[in-house]
Amino acid sequence: MAKISDAFILCRNNASEDYIIGISYHTSPNRVIVTYNKKGVYIYDFEEKNAYKSWSIEQRFHATHYAIQVEKTNNYYCVFNQKDIFHWNDDCQTFADFSRTSVDNPVYRLHSPTPTPTLVLNQPIVISTDGTVALISGNSDDIIATPRKKARKTRVNRNDAVVWSAVWSHEKNGLHVGLITYRDSEYCLYVKNFRDENQSFIDVLVVNLSIPNQTNLLATDYDHSHNILVTQWSDRSLRQSQNIVDLIENKDSLYSESSCINLPVVQQKSLTGSKKKDFKVVLTVLDSNYAASIEKCYNNDIMEAVLSVWDLTFGTLQYRQNILASSHLNLEDEDNFCSDHTLQALRISPYIFIAIDNVVVACSYECQPASLLSALGMKNPSKGSVGTDAINVLDWKGHEKDHNLLKAWNDVTTNLLNERNYTSVKRFDKAVDEILSIMNPVKTYAKTIYCSAISQLLHQCIVTEKIWPRSSIMKLIRTKAISLSACPLLFPTIFEKDDMELFLLSVKKIRILSEAVIVKGLKYILLANESSFTKADKELKKNNNTELDNALIEFNEIRITKRKAEYLNLLLKQIDCHLHFIIGELKNLTAQECLALLHYLIYALKHRLDEKNGTEIIKQTLVVDWINALLDSHYIQLTLSAEAHQVIKELHQFVQIQVHLYDKIYRLRGYLEYFKGSFGLSKPKQIQNYSIEVISL
Repeated sequence: MAKISDAFILCRNNASEDYIIGISYHTSPNRVIVTYNKKGVYIYDFEEKNAYKSWSIEQRFHATHYAIQVEKTNNYYCVFNQKDIFHWNDDCQTFADFSRTSVDNPVYRLHSPTPTPTLVLNQPIVISTDGTVALISGNSDDIIATPRKKARKTRVNRNDAVVWSAVWSHEKNGLHVGLITYRDSEYCLYVKNFRDENQSFIDVLVVNLSIPNQTNLLATDYDHSHNILVTQWSDRSLRQSQNIVDLIENKDSLYSESSCINLPVVQQKSLTGSKKKDFKVVLTVLDSNYAASIEKCYNNDIMEAVLSVWDLTFGTLQYRQNILASSHLNLEDEDNFCSDHTLQALRISPYIFIAIDNVVVACSYECQPASLLSALGMKNPSKGSVGTDAINVLDWKGHEKDHNLLKAWNDVTTNLLNERNYTSVKRFDKAVDEILSIMNPVKTYAKTIYCSAISQLLHQCIVTEKIWPRSSIMKLIRTKAISLSACPLLFPTIFEKDDMELFLLSVKKIRILSEAVIVKGLKYILLANESSFTKADKELKKNNNTELDNALIEFNEIRITKRKAEYLNLLLKQIDCHLHFIIGELKNLTAQECLALLHYLIYALKHRLDEKNGTEIIKQTLVVDWINALLDSHYIQLTLSAEAHQVIKELHQFVQIQVHLYDKIYRLRGYLEYFKGSFGLSKPKQIQNYSIEVISL
């Protein structure tokens, strides 16, 4: 699955009349180029989070396209006033040192050429607003631009408007330039190949994009690993194309009227909604399985920038958040945002850089291979619903043999995804019964997959707060068919509903609990009434022995009986090593709860608990580790509390006795080694041939 975390502000411009044009790659792996409309060009080190170098511009110029750097020469190129291309290198100190080249048509975009095994260009690719593609030469020694007389300019149809462009390379086919143009409600894809022999770009593919009528293209990105286009449209659909390289190699005719490219839908509702105004979207492919989209809009006069991460394999939402609402970024009160200006995303692994008007926000991301467990995101991200389409397990490889389970799963999920059925406890219970009834003969690996899947549906029940299928949860826990990683809100909801029976069953059946759940469970048991334990044991059909109600420890208002001790031991035994990780969670216990637990642990050290009472015994080394963790987590409170002094004194006396005893035992070590070496037992003689008669004599 894909995770987004650790967002921070890389740079911000507080000038009300200035804004960021865009961001681009730098040849250094930890730097990025940021271009301002009037302020100039800045290079930021995103590891150090500060500006590395900058160049200011004259007032009569303003940047109309972000600066780029050519990898081979390390020269910078930037477009000012739409038709003036300035270029310079790191040795230039001021704007006066820049070299200038003028072009006839306004520049739509500059691209740094991608090196190929057979071709490395040292000049940028210029794309004009009318679709003209050309090269600007630059001498690597003096960077004084000279017109390339042999270079041929290629252009699309005169009335087409360029809406997207990109540059990529292929090992066999060399350097390509891709353009998407718009004319008369139709979108056309042009792919041009660079020919080194005449320094020109030749059309190798011209196809129309097959999309529904009255649908506008919002964002596009090129997936270099699969050679496909990933697009987002105004009908809220997320689509991807066929392999572009295969289309070029298998094309029949370049300008065929019937030539078009299909764009299968990956996700039908990839955008947050259509009721917002001033909508703007950018898209960036994170890897072969995931893509991120950023939506910039106004919702009730409040600006939003929603970052969404989509699984392209299964079409599921993995992450969604309004990055402007992040509390640690403090961007909610910005007054300089303007919806007419910049929205751009740039991926430099492991970061996504998002330019929004006058600020650049960086978010770290992590992508894992797409699988069933990560694909169980919400098919429909709209609030209050689980999904619109059934999750088809048949598409998940490796489980084709489990036909009965596959069919039952698809029937159940299709039924549950109906809003009316989803809010019914009886229908949910019936669905769980159908799944569990056919899971018994399933192999362990497949069973784990489907347990996580059903736990994900249970998680949606808790999140939407529509139903609480208690009986289904009991069945899932009893059959060990629940996954806490897929349903992380199970225990917090149990604590909230104060369901002691369900909690005790979970503690006995689920043996892998988090540190937070263990500490919360200890607190829950310590403060619970004895009557709730007795009632829970009866419902769980346990032996209701009245001797289990005898008190072992009574400290203020906390009373620990043998019945409580049994469940305390189950929780204490969950972590048998690395207790230093739980110290932070133990600080959530109050001083009274910590002292009561210390009293019980000291009691467990002094008295070996009787197994006949149904109480499991804890190893003394584990008890000592828990005592050390409690003392470390509440050191100041225990030092200042008068009640704690007696507990610590009692513990100290017990430790002294044990140390004295072990010291006496250790002194016997030499004698035992001596007797072991001096008086070894003689080995019995081996009898080769004998009979029963001889043995009887």
